[in-house]
Amino acid sequence: MRITQGRLAEAEKPLTQSLALARTLADRHPGDGQRLYDLAQSHFWVGFVDWRQRRLDDALVHFREYVRIAERLVSIDAANTDWQIELASANSNIGSVLEEQGDLDGALERFRAALDIEGALLATQPEDTTLRRNVAASNNAIGAVLRAKGELEDSLSHHRTELALQEDLVRREPGTARWRQYLGVSNNRVGSLLEALGRIPDAAAHIERSLAIVRDLAAEDPANVDWQRELGRSHYRMGLIFHARGALASAQQHLQVAAAIMGRAAEIDPLNLARQRDLADVRNALGGLFLSRGETRHAEAEARQAQQIADRLLERGSDDRRPPESAA
Repeated sequence: MRITQGRLAEAEKPLTQSLALARTLADRHPGDGQRLYDLAQSHFWVGFVDWRQRRLDDALVHFREYVRIAERLVSIDAANTDWQIELASANSNIGSVLEEQGDLDGALERFRAALDIEGALLATQPEDTTLRRNVAASNNAIGAVLRAKGELEDSLSHHRTELALQEDLVRREPGTARWRQYLGVSNNRVGSLLEALGRIPDAAAHIERSLAIVRDLAAEDPANVDWQRELGRSHYRMGLIFHARGALASAQQHLQVAAAIMGRAAEIDPLNLARQRDLADVRNALGGLFLSRGETRHAEAEARQAQQIADRLLERGSDDRRPPESAA
């Protein structure tokens, strides 16, 4: 509850107490898989709070313990699907921290280890939607690292795989809002890469699909900040597409809608670095738009706002990429 409320410092004490108790219980019966599992979860949550508070080295210590215990669980019972999923998640968590620390090759190794496990499980359980989503998420993580390394075509390949899996999930369960949200996000990612590769018409088609999906979701639940954020991101990408096409009035309209949405999301959770970065991105895009029209005063105002946000992010550490998730 305290994590959900954003009261991370207050969450530390009960989680640390939980970890101490779980360690004591596991030490008494080191062969008890359930006690080891509970200990792994305690390490995850302590590490998660460290991660959220930008203590990346401390988070990595707990996530490495998480993966060590998960490996122990798999050695006890390799046929236990839940424990295989724990090991995949533990590798993914380490990958997320390494990615933030700039160790892209190390992150890629961990994300690929997670994908290998999840892919093998999905091959034996093709109807399992959770596994299908996990495989999609790992393809996304790998794609993000490859993009950061400048390997755009390989990144696009993984994001297209992610998109195909998300489309399949929506076909299987069209009433599941979460699958629709992820499908919108996947289209956004593919569109973003196509834009970076200069394939503007193809990029526009994917961004339009994303915008249609998340617009419907946001209308269903205006209080859902995550859905509102995705709506803002889709407007942002549409703004970039229109700018690339030279349709500056349409570009400005989309970017200003994005700025309003991103501003509200950043204000609701000022400690969420990803939302702050979203707002900086759209302000920067607006600045570029105004500059291309020769409106230097407006361009400077937007650039200053983007720089102020960037300065605050730099004061807190490396940029936020993706929060690690437990399989529990």
